[in-house]
Amino acid sequence: MVVRARTVVLAKVESTYGTDPTPSNSANAMEVFNLQMSFPSRPIDRPILSNTLSKPKILHGGHYSEITFSMEIKGSGSAGVAADWGPLVEACGYDSTIVGGTSDTYLPLSTSITSVTFYIYRDGLIHEINGARGDVQLVMSAGGAPIFNFTFRGLTTTSLIDGAIVTPTVDATVPDPVKAATFTVGGYAAAISNLTMGLNNTFEMIDSVNGVHGYGSCEITDRNPGGSFDPEQVLVATNDYWSFWEDATSKALSIVHGSGAGQVVTITAPVMVAREIGEGDRGGLMTFEIPFSLAESSGDDEISIAIT
Repeated sequence: MVVRARTVVLAKVESTYGTDPTPSNSANAMEVFNLQMSFPSRPIDRPILSNTLSKPKILHGGHYSEITFSMEIKGSGSAGVAADWGPLVEACGYDSTIVGGTSDTYLPLSTSITSVTFYIYRDGLIHEINGARGDVQLVMSAGGAPIFNFTFRGLTTTSLIDGAIVTPTVDATVPDPVKAATFTVGGYAAAISNLTMGLNNTFEMIDSVNGVHGYGSCEITDRNPGGSFDPEQVLVATNDYWSFWEDATSKALSIVHGSGAGQVVTITAPVMVAREIGEGDRGGLMTFEIPFSLAESSGDDEISIAIT
């Protein structure tokens, strides 16, 4: 019997793609939830003709691993010290810049994207995933915890094995609920209840005859940054959301959340354009539902995530 709640996830940046850097329970533990794993495979049917309607056994053409989970967005509690989720965000196409004692900032990256190895301990079972890359979506909902939703794909180079679960060493910092935040669009303080955004990466497992399971690597090959928000409707004279959408006007987006050293999360996007506009309702108040696209200002800067 394997109990789902007894799960520990370790993740560590790889120095060489696909090579296990041996994550440790004392330095590389991740506080995750909503964890799901799958193992997409390609069975090979063999439609060989014979004197019966029976078919020969299938072949197994290989597989890879996919993992999804969520993490709370929180800092380390010390300004200029990376949060535990830093390596995972980097493996989703971001680059980090740490200024000691001041900040830890993540911006999009187009080349030399890092990869991670996962150890997933499932109450007596151990899964290992190497060469993992993926995508992360940021979600902030009023009154809830700020969340990263991750999806990764990687190589299954080690078979599922038995092994004792480890005791993780985790950061004791807790996140601030999403309240008393400062959200602006084009400098206007819009009243929203939900914000989602991300790079929306295209990431694929690349076929390779040299790979143990027929795959050589997971590569991020494109991105289409964007998200959505739901502002309360106001008079046009107060803030003209309609022209913002109709004229494809670009505006800067910003949200500042949290308090205390190493706990302030500032997310900015310099060029945001509404893709659509629709009506919504929040407790009887009219809202707009606005999906948006994000574009570069000077290159590799569609989204900035800074912890100060």
